[in-house]
Amino acid sequence: MMTIAQHELAPFCLERVWSTWQNLEGSWREARISTCPGLYRIRIVISLHDRIFPFVVYIGQSGDLRTRMGHLKGVFGIDMPFKSPHIAGPPLWAIRQRLRQERVPACFEVSVMELRGVPKSQRLGYECVAIARHRKLQPHRFLANFGRMPRGYIASTFNKGAGSFRGYPSPARNDSHLQNLALPGDLERGLPGGLDWCGLSWSHWALVQDAALSKEVSGLYRIRQPDRPTLLYLGQGIVRERINPYRKMGVECSWVGGQWREHERLELLNDIIASHVLCIGQPPTLQFPDDEAKGKL
Repeated sequence: MMTIAQHELAPFCLERVWSTWQNLEGSWREARISTCPGLYRIRIVISLHDRIFPFVVYIGQSGDLRTRMGHLKGVFGIDMPFKSPHIAGPPLWAIRQRLRQERVPACFEVSVMELRGVPKSQRLGYECVAIARHRKLQPHRFLANFGRMPRGYIASTFNKGAGSFRGYPSPARNDSHLQNLALPGDLERGLPGGLDWCGLSWSHWALVQDAALSKEVSGLYRIRQPDRPTLLYLGQGIVRERINPYRKMGVECSWVGGQWREHERLELLNDIIASHVLCIGQPPTLQFPDDEAKGKL
């Protein structure tokens, strides 16, 4: 299996960089899944009327791919797993249960991309790229990232003691059942400092301490050193609260507000981080702090 070396974006996400598909169930016991860091993608393969229909349903990253696959053992259990140790456990379990109830032959498969020697911050950036590109190619296809659940099921909580519960079938609807939200612009055009970057209407840049923001504005924001082409950080939430820690750092901010739900902001945030990686070659400097990123500001 091929691996991707540090900063080699040219071949990134081409099919030849990923391993061949294999059964997810029991993959954590197989040496074919490496214990090295990397990305992984999970698909459901449906057999219907002598035809095969494969759909990618989750993309993630890990410092130990084989161990991470073991965190999905609960997908094959009787009860819906908790969100810990793997947040994709509940939606994957629900997909499997529905297909079994409908007597549709199907199985989960996994494919990995080894990222040996790549810093964790860069690996997390590559994960954003893989997710963003898949979302662009399949904008209306269900993806279990960002807390999504298939309709007809309520997700389990994290296993944190009192108040925790396992998910269950239910006709109730919540935000986890809504469709994906697509980024309006191109991931690979424009620079991260542009006012129309990724097709969004960003505010003009201003020093954080001079930013005129009401308490109610929620959306996406970006932080940079003055007049630098690369960014320090990208974030989401109540913008005024989020940028406040940067007030004494002499940095600039720009933002875009929107009536987005939290999971929609997380989707858009993922995609603009991916755009930064594709345009600049790496995530914003402080996006995913690791030992190499410390002290760069």
